[in-house]
Amino acid sequence: ATSSNGAGPGGGIYNPSYCTGGGGGHGGAGGKGYTVNIATGGPVNGVQAVPASAGSGGGGSCTTAGGAGGGFVKIIASGTVTMNGAAAIRADGTAGSSLSGYSGGGGAGGGIRIEAATIDAAAGATVSAVGGASAAASTYAGGGGAGGRIAMTAVDGTFSGSVAASGGAKG
Repeated sequence: ATSSNGAGPGGGIYNPSYCTGGGGGHGGAGGKGYTVNIATGGPVNGVQAVPASAGSGGGGSCTTAGGAGGGFVKIIASGTVTMNGAAAIRADGTAGSSLSGYSGGGGAGGGIRIEAATIDAAAGATVSAVGGASAAASTYAGGGGAGGRIAMTAVDGTFSGSVAASGGAKG
């Protein structure tokens, strides 16, 4: 919502003095908003080795909402998890939006946990929990959302795909 902190334990903070929001936190702290880093990003939260939660939302601005945090995906298989071609498992945060020069913060990447006897992923496969960027704003940019948390455990397999859990850019 506009003029509010982001949802979740790492929600980005809305700063009413500068009308901008910090990015949501999860695997790292959310980015600070505005050119002098006034709007505070949300704190680190969750457990690195065993992801079990979604990402937190970015703080809103006075004119727009912050981005939503990415979701949580949990796959527990006794056999093989196979990702062919361009298969993707994504828990990405969304971007904060901008209006009249004020931006909300980006949502944090969510959590992905895959446990299987074997994980096979082709070269085009993607596992992603990337933080959302803050929308570009003329002056009052929000902070980028933090990257999420990804854990994949298997006894065997070949993973030739890509894994990403980076933070989103400041607007």
